[in-house]
Amino acid sequence: MRNSLIIFDVDDTLFFANQKIGMEVDGKMQWLTQQQFHEHDLAGTIHPNLDFSKLLCSKDFVKNLKPNMIMIDRLKTAINRDKDKIVIMTARHTMSDVPLFVSAFHKFGINKGTRLHICW
Repeated sequence: MRNSLIIFDVDDTLFFANQKIGMEVDGKMQWLTQQQFHEHDLAGTIHPNLDFSKLLCSKDFVKNLKPNMIMIDRLKTAINRDKDKIVIMTARHTMSDVPLFVSAFHKFGINKGTRLHICW
């Protein structure tokens, strides 16, 4: 069997974090969940001013975290196969406290090894 590259996404795949994105709607800043942000009507209602500061807060990420255990179990199975390179991707630019962010993975038995990489 050949070695494989397996990629998992953080948000809405491994974890549901419920962090907010600030978006100006009709002249007022509103804080939307990531799902609300993506579902929002894009037809001229989004002002160019967006605030992603809460999305990058490691404390908020860890505090509001809900794991998707089905996907976490799949990730752990891939890790245990000991053949594949595993990449965990996130659209977040970075986090305010990377060790705290990574601790969320450890809490659910996902330990960073030489085959597990988190990419920003």
